[in-house]
Amino acid sequence: MSDINKSFEFLEKGNNLKRSNINFDLYFEEKKFKDIEKNFFDINIEKFKNKSLHNKKIIFIVGMPRSGTTLTEQIISAHSEVYGSGELPYLTKIIKDEFTVDNILSETKINSVIHNSNSLSQISKKYFSYMENYEITSRFTTDKAPLNFMWIGFIKILFPNAKIIHCKRNSEDNCVSLYKNIFDGDLNFCYSQKELASYYNLYSKLMKFWKNKFEDAFLDIEYENLITDTKNETKKILDYCNLPWEDNCLDFSNNKTPIKTASVGQARSKIYSTSIKSSSKYKIYLKDMFNLLQKKSPS
Repeated sequence: MSDINKSFEFLEKGNNLKRSNINFDLYFEEKKFKDIEKNFFDINIEKFKNKSLHNKKIIFIVGMPRSGTTLTEQIISAHSEVYGSGELPYLTKIIKDEFTVDNILSETKINSVIHNSNSLSQISKKYFSYMENYEITSRFTTDKAPLNFMWIGFIKILFPNAKIIHCKRNSEDNCVSLYKNIFDGDLNFCYSQKELASYYNLYSKLMKFWKNKFEDAFLDIEYENLITDTKNETKKILDYCNLPWEDNCLDFSNNKTPIKTASVGQARSKIYSTSIKSSSKYKIYLKDMFNLLQKKSPS
């Protein structure tokens, strides 16, 4: 127990130090999530179905970081027809450029674009123009930027034929894994127990909104099931993506797709279950965070 006490002491000091050197505004995040729901509340997604002008098929893999998104991409991209692109910044950049003013979603911009088929086509082409640099010959390509969960509404409009896989994990395990790591990029919510739990709850609420708003909008894959029943969960993923079964997908640890996230060690290893309920030993140290978390996983 003394080793755990000492390790947590240093973990908390490290997070406090990191938090003191970054800018993060939880109020701004809360407003951003509310604005997303408000702007998509009355949009009828049915009118955008089957309007894609592109043959390239995208598989968006979304969810909270450390929820199994990297593992899921490694499994899918082991398939002969799939190219694993990793975490791409392009969708967020396009949405920022085309649909926001001062980093706030603009209702005026959104309405002017979604009612103009030419504008929609040009914006979706911009995404594919970035992808041309990869010289991808595979029929499918993945985009595994986890925080794209915020943009599911835009994905359904801009890429109506895309597949979306939502990776879910036990909320306490997920948040402990985030709290124990340091990240590059826009994950500044990870270094305070209160802010991390609050952000997770915002994510959970938004995913419920998307699921209620868009019937069959995405496939839920639970990390725990993916670990304990890998073959059946892999079959579920491939069926959803309209991909034939390949045994290679079960040999994903040999997949050579580059991994540039904190999950590289796990994704290059065989399946193991020690990450399930890994938060239990931290319960006495992370009471503040665990008490704030909504107990149910996002739907």
